Amino acid sequence: MTKFEINSQSILALYKLLGEIITSPSNFIGSSELKESLKSQGALANFEDIDRGITSSSLNTQKNVANNTLDDGYKSLDLRRNNALKALENILDLQKSKKPTIFTLKQRIHDLNHDKELLEIQNIMLIKLITNLICEVEHSCTSTPEQLQSRLKLARSEILAKVGFINETSLIKM
Repeated sequence: MTKFEINSQSILALYKLLGEIITSPSNFIGSSELKESLKSQGALANFEDIDRGITSSSLNTQKNVANNTLDDGYKSLDLRRNNALKALENILDLQKSKKPTIFTLKQRIHDLNHDKELLEIQNIMLIKLITNLICEVEHSCTSTPEQLQSRLKLARSEILAKVGFINETSLIKM
């Protein structure tokens, strides 16, 4: 194989690697050497990965071979380098932003305490509603059919109103 063929295969392998970084940057986060090589054209030319068939070369050689090998020449390789670097930086920024600050943790504690208080109030209201229902059932056992029918209509409207109120006071974000 000639030196040009080796460099040409290296450019194609590098082009493919940059495409992989763009499509799935999370697979390449651990490689600080790769991230550093994406920061400049010269650093990318010096990058070497024998397993992938990428050899280091001078920047001028990389430009000449890319212009002869790739359809859009070195411009497309440099564009992919920039896009790969942005993809890696974006994924790293996302990981950094997942770390909560003291303020956000305190806000979360406050929100959880507020939710807990609302749940306690809702539970008390439901217990009261159940107690009222038990009393209504006990009174219904001693009622005549006519009294039972009127009491059930009244109890139904009261229950619906209470349940509606309990649901309205439940302002917890789920």
